[in-house]
Amino acid sequence: MKIYIQICLVIFLISCSGKKQIKGIQVNKKPEVNTTKKAQVIPSNKTDYTNFIPKGYTIVDQNIVFGDFNGDSFKDFVAIIADGDLNDLDDDNYPGDVRIVIYEGTKEETYIKNAQSGNMTYAFIYEEGDHIKITKSNIISITHQSMRSDYELKFRFEPGYNTYMLIGAEYSNYGNAYLEGAGEFSTNYLNKTRTIKRRAFNPDKETVIYLPEEKIKLKEDIRAIHQVDGNNIDALVCCG
Repeated sequence: MKIYIQICLVIFLISCSGKKQIKGIQVNKKPEVNTTKKAQVIPSNKTDYTNFIPKGYTIVDQNIVFGDFNGDSFKDFVAIIADGDLNDLDDDNYPGDVRIVIYEGTKEETYIKNAQSGNMTYAFIYEEGDHIKITKSNIISITHQSMRSDYELKFRFEPGYNTYMLIGAEYSNYGNAYLEGAGEFSTNYLNKTRTIKRRAFNPDKETVIYLPEEKIKLKEDIRAIHQVDGNNIDALVCCG
């Protein structure tokens, strides 16, 4: 009988010890933490603009700007695109086609291409960087930079034409070491006027001479963006 009582006591103590151990584990156990990052949730009304870029073309240096250019309260965008692989450029692999494109937003949250320039050629994206900006008056400003000259094209949606028109341009020519050809050309196609401020170099005094300002009247009217390309750009910004 005594032995039986001792055995029961041992079983009871082991059982109680086990319960305490389990209880201790449950109390001290830390909750599991999920360190996996959640996938970004994109609202269904978030449109991917890249879906509308033509196949085989790439946006150059992320040159894309959004805004309501035509005043219809829908978000539009303007971009510079080029064909070919822009990450693999060499003398034999420059883009053959570079264009300014303007897409207008719709109430269906899609984009429709309203206008594009002619082929601006690879020289148009000679320098990397931001080429597009939008002014408060909804003018789309596109700039080109090179070693000898810079220019800016100014486009705006014109309701009377129902498209985007070149309304002005700014051109800076730095000339050569003797400032041959140097000057500033400001063109306003709305009033058909070009203002020219030329510079020259006086070798005797080694100084820069600022020549009298010129104003000339232009025959050209404003023109649609599709009429602007690399072949006629010089005439449009300075020399036409």
